[in-house]
Amino acid sequence: MIRKVLILAAVAMLLPAATTMAFHPGRCEPCHIPHMSYEDPAGEIPLWSGAKTAVEVFQNYDSDTMDADTSDPVGSTLLCLACHDGTEDNSRHTIVPEGGDGPGDLSSNHPLEFAYTTALATTDGELVDPNEAGSSPINPAHTIADDMLQAVTLKVKCYSCHEIHANGLHETTATTPGGTEYDFNMPHLVNIPGIEFKAGHGTNKELEESYSLRYEALCTACHEK
Repeated sequence: MIRKVLILAAVAMLLPAATTMAFHPGRCEPCHIPHMSYEDPAGEIPLWSGAKTAVEVFQNYDSDTMDADTSDPVGSTLLCLACHDGTEDNSRHTIVPEGGDGPGDLSSNHPLEFAYTTALATTDGELVDPNEAGSSPINPAHTIADDMLQAVTLKVKCYSCHEIHANGLHETTATTPGGTEYDFNMPHLVNIPGIEFKAGHGTNKELEESYSLRYEALCTACHEK
């Protein structure tokens, strides 16, 4: 009896945390499994479900105007690609753009796996210094390096802009200047505050279809443009 009481007490202590983490009710299991979990393929996440990307060769982002060098996805990026690699099984959740060269084509997405350093910002001339005091858009007392980059390596990862355990912009309600309210369901779990829905120039601002999601706040967190 004492053992049963202790177990029930332990479960009760876990309930608030479980409720907080359930960004999709009942949807922890796509990434985590509490019993008989497989070995985390990237050595990153506890109790990983065992899923990993089937893609072995990636086409990474490249540009003549980019001063950084990207590398193949590793660590947590591979875990994200377990559901977003563009394969047939993940077509609903793919980050591979329409018209791309198929699974693993990351060439049209924001570059990943590059070191975002003070030296890079200086060379580029249009990037915020990631180590500048107060540069973090998430916490004014922190830096971009503190809040958005991988520790030590300072690499840009998926979680730099996306927070998988947050609600992000799901079921966001927007109100037009005329007072009309309508709902958007934005699947991106944006890690940066300040993303807004705005009507395009010269459009009827009372119509829902005139509005689109603008990423300026997200982009200008790091880009000085």
